[in-house]
Amino acid sequence: MKEYIISLIGASLIAGIVSLFLPEGSSNSKAVKMLAALCVISALAAPLSGASCDGDLSGIFDPILESTPQLGAEDEYYGILTELGQKELEKKLTELICENFSIDENNISVSVEALADGGEFSVRRVAIGLHGAAVFCNPYDIEEFVTSLVGVDCDTYY
Repeated sequence: MKEYIISLIGASLIAGIVSLFLPEGSSNSKAVKMLAALCVISALAAPLSGASCDGDLSGIFDPILESTPQLGAEDEYYGILTELGQKELEKKLTELICENFSIDENNISVSVEALADGGEFSVRRVAIGLHGAAVFCNPYDIEEFVTSLVGVDCDTYY
């Protein structure tokens, strides 16, 4: 521990002295200061490499990479399309429900759960929250209306 503290103090002192003698307006002063800061940071991080894996950092990220599923470009594309489709469907359903049942948009929330499987967008679930004056509307009529539009069962909550 004593050697670590001495090396950390030494690296900091050398970095400070070097940056002290640099001319203020020189074009290389920023690069030299950054190099000195990197030396101090590496001196700070030196114990971490030896404590965790004896200096061999080649497999340090393997557990993270194994547990994280790698998405291909196509999967990522379908994920983005699904998210956009959900948001647009939620917006359009909100407009249609408000128009057909005379509900203020502030008194309703529509949530759509969708999936893009093999490039095909499909709605799995629709949930409608009624708030304020909208709680006096018949939820069964709203559920029937949404089911006829989307083709899946709809849940209503207050």
